[in-house]
Amino acid sequence: MFRYKVISVLSQKPRKVFERFTDYLHIVFPLISAIYFLFPSRKLYVIGVTGTDGKSSTVTLISKILKSNGYKVGYFSSVSYGDGNREFPNNSKMTTPGRFYLQKFLKELVKNKCSHAVLEITSEGIKQYRHLSIGFNLVVLTNITPEHIESHGSFENYWKAKESLLKKSWLDRKDKKAVINLDGWRSEKFIEKLKLPFLACSFSDISATIYGQADFNNIFETKISVKSDTAKEIFHLKMGGPFVAQNVLTAIAVSLSSGISLSEAKLTLEAIDLIPGRFEIVSKAPLVIVDYGHTIAALEKLLPYVRQHSMKPLVHVFGAAGGGRDKWKRPLLAKISEKYSDISIITEENPFNENPDQISSDIIKGFSPDHKFVPIPKREDAVKKGFELVGREGTLLLTAKGSESVIAGPRGSRRPYNEREYLKWLISQPS
Repeated sequence: MFRYKVISVLSQKPRKVFERFTDYLHIVFPLISAIYFLFPSRKLYVIGVTGTDGKSSTVTLISKILKSNGYKVGYFSSVSYGDGNREFPNNSKMTTPGRFYLQKFLKELVKNKCSHAVLEITSEGIKQYRHLSIGFNLVVLTNITPEHIESHGSFENYWKAKESLLKKSWLDRKDKKAVINLDGWRSEKFIEKLKLPFLACSFSDISATIYGQADFNNIFETKISVKSDTAKEIFHLKMGGPFVAQNVLTAIAVSLSSGISLSEAKLTLEAIDLIPGRFEIVSKAPLVIVDYGHTIAALEKLLPYVRQHSMKPLVHVFGAAGGGRDKWKRPLLAKISEKYSDISIITEENPFNENPDQISSDIIKGFSPDHKFVPIPKREDAVKKGFELVGREGTLLLTAKGSESVIAGPRGSRRPYNEREYLKWLISQPS
């Protein structure tokens, strides 16, 4: 039977054979690595966080709440990771690492006597089965909007990749459950198919187990009122921006599912000054904001929010990822920037192996002839130009890099670059 299956595969076109062979390798490696490291996830309470936007911030918030309430926590996100003892920036440009790395990381958490692991799980990681052989206790879904369409072949395939994480696998715990944020996407489609017990949170659906109301009148802070089945609290957060409320509400739902009360979560969340790179205000005069937002959905929330709260001119510095990632969205990013900003500066994000000039050209196609835009290839030069244009009274918004510390270029190169530190240096210079 196996011989006939091999012959069947080999009789297909070379590209199809290669894809099938690659799929088998992606499946086999996680299993072998889990066996080699003695299934470390079985010794941890594993929380997987997936969705289009807000994953890294939600991982950070969940980890902080758990730590503040006596748990030793390891975590891994696209921004940083921690082994329970120390924290490190994630310069690999890989959110859900493959091969043996992820199982080795979990083994390190067990060695460091962690009780919990909080992992950011991407659709690319799911597509390549990097999450296999991890036993999840809890899966968190932040939202789903179009992204990585070219890689997955369609939005439906991207959706299915996320959906697969909410199904029980052979290693998952028997009491596996889910936390779902209901706002801003077709969540009812997910819920109809969901076989797991779940806890829902929402700002729009009053029937959700965790219901919140948010006040966005102050760009520098956020106030949200949160009600559960048994309690109600008002959170005065030092963090501002259009995303913080959703990420905080999701993290609160996770903490409640873990037996941490609203009042205990409140103590932690109200003490957090910021999430690095997520609506991070580097300066108030001029208003300079660094944000990791790079998806269509993120910019559609971010730019109008900044426009509403900011002084003119509003200068937006942005680019798009290379390596063939989501070319379809490049002109759409330009349209959103044009709608809300006075001046757009197009520059590099992470070009990988793609020609940065081609990426900029793809973006520029989305601008109308009337909009003022400036293409500047090098990120540092673009940021400096934006800072000059806003003067002392305007607003400078820089998106996509957030707290990243490198720019990923061709052949695996990594150029050191920290947007926040570079801006602080610019601001310190004499006028």
